[in-house]
Amino acid sequence: MSLVDQSYSRQSGVALLQVLLISAVISVLAIRFSQTAQDQVEMADAFDQRIRAQMAARSIFNEIVLVKVSTFVTPLVADSEVAFGDMVKLNPYGEAILWRDGITVSTQDLNGLLPRLYPRYFLWRTILKQLEVDAEDIDRYLGVWKDLQDTDADSWIGGEQEPEVLSGGARFPNRLGQTKTLIKLAFMDRPNLADKVLSYSSYYPTPEMNLFNMPADLLNSMFDSSLADNIQRVRADRALSIAERVSILPLEYRDDRLTLMNSSAMKITISVPLLHGRWRQSWSVRLAPGRVKPFHQIPN
Repeated sequence: MSLVDQSYSRQSGVALLQVLLISAVISVLAIRFSQTAQDQVEMADAFDQRIRAQMAARSIFNEIVLVKVSTFVTPLVADSEVAFGDMVKLNPYGEAILWRDGITVSTQDLNGLLPRLYPRYFLWRTILKQLEVDAEDIDRYLGVWKDLQDTDADSWIGGEQEPEVLSGGARFPNRLGQTKTLIKLAFMDRPNLADKVLSYSSYYPTPEMNLFNMPADLLNSMFDSSLADNIQRVRADRALSIAERVSILPLEYRDDRLTLMNSSAMKITISVPLLHGRWRQSWSVRLAPGRVKPFHQIPN
């Protein structure tokens, strides 16, 4: 083989390698572009699902408000289940029901939750005792909790000044109001207890509480299992009279600070199925039948 042939052969081999290398690079880029495009499509689809779920949740929220503020509802289509879901099964104690198309709804009357704004409300001591908190710790938690949200500088321990900092080093706030942060500060040495206090309470206080509107978790934490079961059984029977309902309560809970009526303040929670998971949204509202806008939102 001549030198010219050898040189040509080497050049051909190098060119082939270059072509193969460029082809490989282009193939890798094409694969990456394809994956990126697929990722973008999936992201767009997930965004579209979320927006549709939000719109469905808002639509059903409006249906719930309409059902609650209306004396009666006449669906505009023949099948009332399609129009409004199962109105009969709506309850004021937060038990979720299937509305339609896999969407679940719960309506919690806020008078079934403890008032977060009033730590001295008598049932707070009851629930903390049932949660096996020592009496001294109950006094301390409720005292610090009160001090954290009032405007005076007096400590819950008579005659003393509120401290400048909490035991954990955080600044001691002293302002009128109530936020979740203040609850966590009051129970900072027991964060699990703080979580329970938050889940059992509402920012929006009602004048009187209704034991029959308490969610199941709160009932089971507040009372012994026999009384909790009786309350859940009785409240599910809508045919019972007020006297029959009251008769199952111990004397200490037949109190003028309690009621058997529903209030106009409620938390509405709607859960909409997605392809992967669910979209869950809550509103706390005060109903206003007869007004142009039949509700207004209140703090959660």
